[in-house]
Amino acid sequence: DYRDIRLSPILAESFDGLPAALIIMPEYDPLRDEGEDYAARLEDAGVAVEYRLYPGVVHGFMSQSGVVGVGLEALNDAATYLRRA
Repeated sequence: DYRDIRLSPILAESFDGLPAALIIMPEYDPLRDEGEDYAARLEDAGVAVEYRLYPGVVHGFMSQSGVVGVGLEALNDAATYLRRA
């Protein structure tokens, strides 16, 4: 059910008290606008959020990190973020 906030967290009524977030979005993703909106709503709720847009790639680019250089960069960025957290 796409209306379940566990699948579509942007549908939540409140974002208060959520932990910091890193949102990684590829430039050519059909969900890009939703990712931007989610980052903005988190920020508006006072959640520390980092939004990163990776140019020139499509949805699933991180799983192709062996052939898409920016995919490896995004994986490293996510790992760095997690280590800091």
